[in-house]
Amino acid sequence: MPSSAPVPVTARTPLSNRPNPASVSANDPRSWAWIAGLVLVGGGFAVLAVLLLNARRRQKQGTDRPLTRPAATPAPQPPQPTAPPTLAPLPPPPPMEPPKPRVTAPVIRPWLEVDFVPRRAGQNLTGAAVEFELAVRNIGSRPATDVRVLVQLLTANPQQNAHLAAAFGQPVDNPVIAPFELAPGELIAVNGFGTLPVDKISKVEMQGRPMFVPIMAVRVVYGWAENRGPSGSTANAYILGIDRDGQNKMQPFWMDQGPRMADRIAYRLHDMGIRQ
Repeated sequence: MPSSAPVPVTARTPLSNRPNPASVSANDPRSWAWIAGLVLVGGGFAVLAVLLLNARRRQKQGTDRPLTRPAATPAPQPPQPTAPPTLAPLPPPPPMEPPKPRVTAPVIRPWLEVDFVPRRAGQNLTGAAVEFELAVRNIGSRPATDVRVLVQLLTANPQQNAHLAAAFGQPVDNPVIAPFELAPGELIAVNGFGTLPVDKISKVEMQGRPMFVPIMAVRVVYGWAENRGPSGSTANAYILGIDRDGQNKMQPFWMDQGPRMADRIAYRLHDMGIRQ
């Protein structure tokens, strides 16, 4: 058999033969190295223990210390409405003096007024007819000169206001009587007769019957010596009907009864008029 190589044997020192640190002699140089190592190791552990202890104390102190939170900032409040400044009451105004009456110079001119009195009205053989009397009076302070009385007979219709305006603007070349003068306070009566051809009558159907309503337009134009402006003028329109014993309503003029004139005539004053 082949022989194996010899294995080297390391000799071990028995534990009883190892040097004891406690029993190392002070004069042995190795003792100082051992002690220094122990001192260094013990000192290191001591320093580490002191550092750990201080760290735990700081941590405990930090844990036990109550937390101080920053004070909460109050939310901004909306601006409160402020009452408007109050003004001191004004002193009461002094009592007003009553207005003084205006002193105006008297109007030095004639003023003519007209009263209308219907005598008869109705329909004759040629058309509508109205017989009337006018009373023309000068209530002014100066004589009226070149007084002209003009009349025109119309009948009620939807365009009557336009027709009246045209009648009040007619030329004054054809008065019912010759021009005359009228002193202050003087009155003159004028009798007249107004006619309207049958084909010019505005017929109105009422309950199946034809009828018409006469309107008499009266205009008086005059002047005076001191006048440098337009002539004086008084104009009125009178709506005619048959009187019903003092009742408010007037009876119209029926056209299906042939020519007939009524004696009891009433009238209402139209809204249109002139006084200048």
